[in-house]
Amino acid sequence: MLRPQVTPTREMISLDGLWDFKIDKEGVGRDQKWMDRPLPDAQTMAVPASFNDLMTNAEDQDFHGDVWYQRTARVPKGWDGSTISVYFSSATHKAQVWVNGTEVGTHEGGYLPFDLDLTGVVEAGEEFQITVCLNNELTFQTIPPGVKKDGKQRYFHDFFNYSGIARPVKLLSVPKVRLVSTTVLTDFEGTTGKIEADFVVAGGDDKEITIKVSLLDEDGTEITSGTA
Repeated sequence: MLRPQVTPTREMISLDGLWDFKIDKEGVGRDQKWMDRPLPDAQTMAVPASFNDLMTNAEDQDFHGDVWYQRTARVPKGWDGSTISVYFSSATHKAQVWVNGTEVGTHEGGYLPFDLDLTGVVEAGEEFQITVCLNNELTFQTIPPGVKKDGKQRYFHDFFNYSGIARPVKLLSVPKVRLVSTTVLTDFEGTTGKIEADFVVAGGDDKEITIKVSLLDEDGTEITSGTA
């Protein structure tokens, strides 16, 4: 799986570590606006980790429903003018995320990464609170599948339903105008090689963007170049 890497134009800080954590056994977190305040009677939870592994009693280990994570972090002052996002490598299985009480996005699919744009919600140099509500209940649409019956989770797979923020979380900074996707297709016209490239640029709607493309051989020598 490809993950964000630090580059000359992308900066990244880790949000891994100890988060506040609360199992929402009564299902009252949303009604009581836990996203707007510190989690009540929270315990400490390691991220990344499956919370089931760190519980000391069977009821909490087997819990299915909403669990809440929360922590504070600070945006580096040098990120002013950048696009800021939070990147989750995975969050099992349904995630709803708030920053400073504002919902910034949702995601379903516990084993897939996702990122959420925080631009305009957080400010460079300022501290913010991030709150995540995860639901680990299985359905016939989840991977893996399962069903809730008589108050218990029934599995249709041969492993435990490990849940939580099980992979790293990152805070990212990238330029407002940036290349986000490149598709390259190769072909032949007779004996001549042909290359077609398609680019997706973010943040350049009101600007004229020029992309320079160079084709190098195995020794790093430029064969041809062009602009798009």
